[in-house]
Amino acid sequence: MQKRKLGKSNLEVSAIGLGCMGMSWSYGPPKDKQEMISLLHAAVERGVTFFDTAEVYGPLVNEELVGEALAPFRGKVVIATKFGWEANPNDGGKWSSLNSRPEHIKQVAEGRSSGCGSMPSIFSINIALT
Repeated sequence: MQKRKLGKSNLEVSAIGLGCMGMSWSYGPPKDKQEMISLLHAAVERGVTFFDTAEVYGPLVNEELVGEALAPFRGKVVIATKFGWEANPNDGGKWSSLNSRPEHIKQVAEGRSSGCGSMPSIFSINIALT
């Protein structure tokens, strides 16, 4: 598997990454957890080291799945996650409200020790430009 360096950092990832959203959210009902863990392990065995998730996928369920499945490979894989959404009480509690306020960023960053197992390698925010 070819590798790529990200930006000016020393983070090196596989040229092919795996987006994990559909494992627990969006494309029909959540998939079987053990099957998805096996799929993530198989991806690592084939040289994939870059995995993408987000707090809104589930919400939080996808980060937990990816974190649990990739825990045995900690230090060998790169997990990218996104945040900046929150439950919208005006939309039935759906995670449809953007929140990029500094206090929310701090709250999410400090709470990230759950979910992906530890602070992800790449942590990006969805920004509300209003």
